[in-house]
Amino acid sequence: MTPLTEELPRMIAAGRNQWLMFEEMMVYVRVGKKFIDGDLDLCIQLANLSLDPKEQGKGTFTRLVSYIQETTKLPIYVEQILNRRFFDALLKRGFTPAKEYEGVIWDLVLIRET
Repeated sequence: MTPLTEELPRMIAAGRNQWLMFEEMMVYVRVGKKFIDGDLDLCIQLANLSLDPKEQGKGTFTRLVSYIQETTKLPIYVEQILNRRFFDALLKRGFTPAKEYEGVIWDLVLIRET
């Protein structure tokens, strides 16, 4: 699988979607538009994350977000979060709710100040 660190800049330029690898995490990334605060904005969409439970809670997602922020100023949009603990952790890291599905699944967005 292609490393995210190699492919993300090309994806941003071309607006592609792809499964990528970041450290031990498999990530399905889309570059596209989402409604954020009422506007249709281009963003990095993290649509699916897969990480062995033994590796969770060790900072992999934090390093992923840091890398994306170093690469682009686009908002980071995390789709359909099912895990309340992960949801709460993202809120503490500055993500804000973008969409809620019947109170059990959430989308969150991290918008960088320009």
